[in-house]
Amino acid sequence: MFLSSSSYQDVATLANLPRYTAGQTHFYPAWSASNSEDVTKLTKEVSNHLAMEVGLEGVLRIRGSNGLKMNAFYGNFFNRSSDLCALPSMPRDQGYVTEVGIEEYISKPYVYFQAAFLHTSCHGQRRIRVLTLALPTSKDLKDVYASADQLAITNYLSHKAIEKCLSSSLDDARDLLNKHLIDILNMYKKEIVPGNLGSSSPLQICTNLRMLPLLLHSLSKNIAFRGGRVPSDHRSAALNKLSTAPLDRLINFIYPTVYALHTMDDDCGLPYEGEDDLYSFPPRLRGEIVLPDSINASFQSLDRFGLYLINNTSELFLYIGGDAVPELVRDVFGVNSLAEVQVGKTDLPELDNEFNIKIRNVINKVREGDDTISYLSLYVVIGPATNESTAAYAANRDIMPLRIWCLSDLVEDRGAGGVAYKEYLGQLRDKISN
Repeated sequence: MFLSSSSYQDVATLANLPRYTAGQTHFYPAWSASNSEDVTKLTKEVSNHLAMEVGLEGVLRIRGSNGLKMNAFYGNFFNRSSDLCALPSMPRDQGYVTEVGIEEYISKPYVYFQAAFLHTSCHGQRRIRVLTLALPTSKDLKDVYASADQLAITNYLSHKAIEKCLSSSLDDARDLLNKHLIDILNMYKKEIVPGNLGSSSPLQICTNLRMLPLLLHSLSKNIAFRGGRVPSDHRSAALNKLSTAPLDRLINFIYPTVYALHTMDDDCGLPYEGEDDLYSFPPRLRGEIVLPDSINASFQSLDRFGLYLINNTSELFLYIGGDAVPELVRDVFGVNSLAEVQVGKTDLPELDNEFNIKIRNVINKVREGDDTISYLSLYVVIGPATNESTAAYAANRDIMPLRIWCLSDLVEDRGAGGVAYKEYLGQLRDKISN
C-alpha cells in the first residue's frame, strides 16, 4: 500500500490491510506532485515493487523438537492456527520473528527447528522450501550468554515493545525494553561475574552483548516510541517499519549510520580494484564502490567544518558544518558560500571534480540494493556555525526544523525526552547496584 498525500491519512487504520495480507505500507508524508524529488521516489519504489520477485499464495509452518512450542509469530501475515501462517505474498524485503517457549525439560544435546514454506513462484511454479536449524543445548548459563545474538535480541524486543505500545502505552513499551535489559544484566552479574565488584564498577556483560544497551537505548528513542508530540501518521509508519523490516535494515533504522565524507580515505567513493575480500566488514567485492568507515551517531563526533552522510534507511541527510571552508562548499555544491546552498530535499549537482564524483558514488551505493524497494531521498542540512546567532536564521523557516530533524538521528545524544547514552549507562549501573 502506497500512501502519498499532503494531508493526514490515518496510517494506523489503513495499515491493517497489508498487515493481514502479508503486504507492506509505504508512507510519503507531505507528498506533492509538483516536487520532482517526491515524484522520483514514488516512481522508483512502485517500479521496484512491481519488478521484485515474490512468493505468492504461501503458507508457512514452523516446528521444533519435543519440549519446544511456537508461542507467537510477528510480522505481516494471517495466523491460521498455532503454527500455520498464511501469506498471500512474501516480498524479499520483509522480516519475521518467532517466539519459542520451553515447555518441558530438555535432556538431549541438540534441539531442532524446521520452517517449511509452500508457495507459488512468479513463474507459476508451485514450490516448497524447507530450512532446518540445529542448536546445541547447555546447562551452563555461561554458554547461553556466550552464544546470545544481540541483534536477534533487539529484533525480538522491538516486536514485544510494539505489542506493548499497541495494547498499553508508549511509557509501558519503553519500560519493557529497560526491564528486559536490566534482567539480562542482573542475571549476568549474579550468576557469571566473579565476586562483588562494588557499585562504582562499570557495567559487566559478555563481549557479544556489549552493544545491546546502545541498541535498546536507541530503540526507545526511535520515532515509534519516543515521547513528546509526534504526528500519529509518522509514528504509525515507524511502527509498521519496525514490525516488517529485515534484521540489517531494522538495526540501521534503530541506530543510523553516519559517514564522515570530508576525511574519507582516498579509495572511498571509487570502485574496489583488489581481490574479493569477503572477510572484511563490510565485504569488499571487485568493482563495487568502497564506502567510508562509519562513526558514532553523536553530535560530538561531528566537526563544525565537516561533511557527513547520515543513513537511517528512510532518508539520507547530507550534513555540512556551519564553519565549512569555501573550497569544500564549492567542490560539493558548486556555489561559493553556504548561504547559496539549497537546503532540504534535493540532489547533488553533477560537477566535474573528483570529490563531487566520489560523494555521488557513495550516495548511489548507499541507495542501491536488490533486497529492498526503498529509494532514499536526500536532504541537505546546514549545521550551526561558531558565531551563529538565532536571529540569523529566524527568517529562514527551512533550516531550523530540518536541522532538528536531522540531529534527532544522533541517538547517542540527549533529545526527544530521552537522556544521552552515557547518562543511560549510569542509570543502568545504579539500578543494578541497588
